[in-house]
Amino acid sequence: MNRKVVKCTITMLCLAAAWRGRVQADDLPPDRIKKLEDAVQQLQQQNEVLRTELDQVKTQAVVEPAATNGFAQFIIPFAKDKKVVLGGYVQGQGEFGGVDAYRGSFVDTAANNHRVYDRFRLRRARLGAWGDLNDEFDFKIMGDFEQGDGVNSGNGGLNGSGNRTAFSGTDIFINYHQFAEANVKFGQFDTPFGMEQFMIPDMFTLTPERSAVTEALRPERQLGVMLWGKPLADLWPEQKDLVTYWFGIFNGNNRNVTVNDNSSFMYMGRVEAQPFQGQFLGQPTSWKIGVDGYFSSDATNTLLTQTGNVVVGADGRLSGLSVQTKDSYRQAGGVDQRFECGPLTIQAEYLQTQYDHALAKVPHFTANGYWALAAYQIVPKKLELVCKWESFTPDNGMVGGKRTPDDLQTVTGGINYYPKGRDSRDIVLMLDYMHTWSHFRELHPVYGPSDFDEVMFRSEFNF
Repeated sequence: MNRKVVKCTITMLCLAAAWRGRVQADDLPPDRIKKLEDAVQQLQQQNEVLRTELDQVKTQAVVEPAATNGFAQFIIPFAKDKKVVLGGYVQGQGEFGGVDAYRGSFVDTAANNHRVYDRFRLRRARLGAWGDLNDEFDFKIMGDFEQGDGVNSGNGGLNGSGNRTAFSGTDIFINYHQFAEANVKFGQFDTPFGMEQFMIPDMFTLTPERSAVTEALRPERQLGVMLWGKPLADLWPEQKDLVTYWFGIFNGNNRNVTVNDNSSFMYMGRVEAQPFQGQFLGQPTSWKIGVDGYFSSDATNTLLTQTGNVVVGADGRLSGLSVQTKDSYRQAGGVDQRFECGPLTIQAEYLQTQYDHALAKVPHFTANGYWALAAYQIVPKKLELVCKWESFTPDNGMVGGKRTPDDLQTVTGGINYYPKGRDSRDIVLMLDYMHTWSHFRELHPVYGPSDFDEVMFRSEFNF
């Protein structure tokens, strides 16, 4: 029954009984008047009990959104220990000029042109649910309508090899969080290597795309189990974020693959420290530094670069890497830092991966690179200027049977506009100019131009 109806009915009964008691007080004996007064008191007590029960039902019917990402509220009737969020985001882009040149997609002088042409695209269209099951577990289930696992050829169409997409899973996991010092996560999720991807979600990047070295060298989402936590959470609550660790064991052959490529696993770890958090120059300030690394043994034909490119072609262009021998293994490491002081943001990272017997033509090579970004909010929380420098060296370019410099550099300048505020990021508009040049092409101009310019626009909506 509607709460207002119940309340009004009880109140009317109380008033009627009280009125009747007053108007008949002169005609009734004292004991009858006492009975009527007792009846009115009982009705008032019952009214209070009903109010309490209705408040409990209301609390159970509409639960507060979980703090996982903070998007739209999802209603579960009569849920006592469940907090669930239903949300997602859509990112659309316009790309013009030397599209994907920073990934090594170049204009060629030959008839077979390897470049990606000007285009409009839906970069991501993700929908999911996440939250708390009770005091011990949280979960996330999310998929993307703009991925192409098993549909595209090559590396997912990023270098122009495919143009079809389909819905596929991204994050599917459950996490045991009873102890802040030791969470246990199982399922498919981002791996703890590469700060630009792991620590900065898709909806919080400051440029439309991540750097080439991140896309090329960090493993994609993996199936596995991970132990992670904040070891000082109970020992030193005021400094619980001082140290955080992640250690995971994964199949090592990328997302949405239900079998392991061999009998070995990928072992990965990351440690992050926060040396400072507080006020600096009157502004809220935080500084974080991290180190990470992994080791993996990979079977023949295992795709090692699901989102980026690392193999240098004969003309200097880059493509994805699939293992070509049966004795392949790789080991990687990285260091990074993030600094925020009021309207200023500074981020930087260095990554390298040593590949052994992954390529038949180059049995051993070490791909490496770095990126650095600075951003400043010229209108606090609304308008932000961004500049970024990145460098990537695949270290496997060959000309005439000999190694040749093959580093790729890109400089980016952009502006970000947050109509609803930078903190909420409900709507984000980005406009970036990117200039890329290839050292390989510069040394060997016969293969085509070495400098490329691209303009990229992104509109993003989070819900």
